[in-house]
Amino acid sequence: MSLIPESFFQSPKKVLFMTHLALGDFYYQKTFLKALKKKYPQIQLDIWLEDFKRKKKSFQSGRNTALTDWITFEGFASKIYPISRSQEEFDGLITDALAENYDAVFFVANLRTERFAKYARMIGKQAVVVGTKHEVMNKPLRKLYHFSKLDGHYLFEDCLLPGGQYPHVIELYNYHFQRLVGLSLTEEEKQPTLSYPEPLKEKVHTDLQQWKSTQQLPVDTKVILINHLSSSKKRDWPLESVFSVIQKIHQANEHWCFVINVPPDQLDAVKMQIDQATDIPKGKVLVFTAKTDFFELPAMIDQADVVLTVETAIMHFAQGLGKPMVALVRGVTKHWAPIETDKIKILITEKGRDWVNKIPESAVLEALEPKL
Repeated sequence: MSLIPESFFQSPKKVLFMTHLALGDFYYQKTFLKALKKKYPQIQLDIWLEDFKRKKKSFQSGRNTALTDWITFEGFASKIYPISRSQEEFDGLITDALAENYDAVFFVANLRTERFAKYARMIGKQAVVVGTKHEVMNKPLRKLYHFSKLDGHYLFEDCLLPGGQYPHVIELYNYHFQRLVGLSLTEEEKQPTLSYPEPLKEKVHTDLQQWKSTQQLPVDTKVILINHLSSSKKRDWPLESVFSVIQKIHQANEHWCFVINVPPDQLDAVKMQIDQATDIPKGKVLVFTAKTDFFELPAMIDQADVVLTVETAIMHFAQGLGKPMVALVRGVTKHWAPIETDKIKILITEKGRDWVNKIPESAVLEALEPKL
């Protein structure tokens, strides 16, 4: 039986879902959140994005905007509480949430879980409050205290498979939504999909064709989108390796051009490195970033014929858009990788905790070759 029984949702209720979200997390979680709202259309379902980090990172501002825009586009959430940028903003989020008088608060977290427990109960003073607790017992007394105030909780790691491995991320979230709120989906219903505003598809297509024209490339020149950066330098694939792969593909087949996707704060730096490079076909390399609208990113991925990416949101977006792809993934996070198909090839590091820069260029080229 779930911690919040299905009978609870049969009448109108205000429900708050809390979690620490990156774009990849939401790609999978939205399937279950939309299904919950569809099953119980009478509830008000709100989303809490604030992740309780003491030290905010620069990329969080862009993530905040992207997630807020994406959740708004999906249309199932009534209210969104973004990641705060200051103590004053954080206090304002708590005040706003208290004013809602939620009937239920539930959270899925495996980081800072004692803080989720603390603030979930603070917000839901009279609510049913349930969530997950991380097995690692740093701050054990604090965890014990805050989780003792909840109506129910269990270990996040209860979802582990025999042998201690995480299930695929789809099954991971399926487990948690079943156990927390009793949501049960069929295999087909669990599969994530990706959509974006249709006008952006035409805009990005037109922009890309104009660039090809400026570079005097045939309009039917095929596109490889390369994403070598993530939110952590340790998870990046070296730009030198990207240049080497571009050079070798160009030498073997001149009918391809290359779009290198970067976050806005890396745009100028990568452009400068390309300008300084001497061994790549610069006229066939476009450095792209989603400048004005988060949805420009999936729209550009949709224009690609092949995607090469490290383990970041682009990997999930390419899968959701049905694109041929080669993804570079660490062994310790292979449960996050899309399931391999005839279109998708996953290259996993030989040692579980190796970073993807250990994956050799030769392996990447071999994986790409059937898709070119």
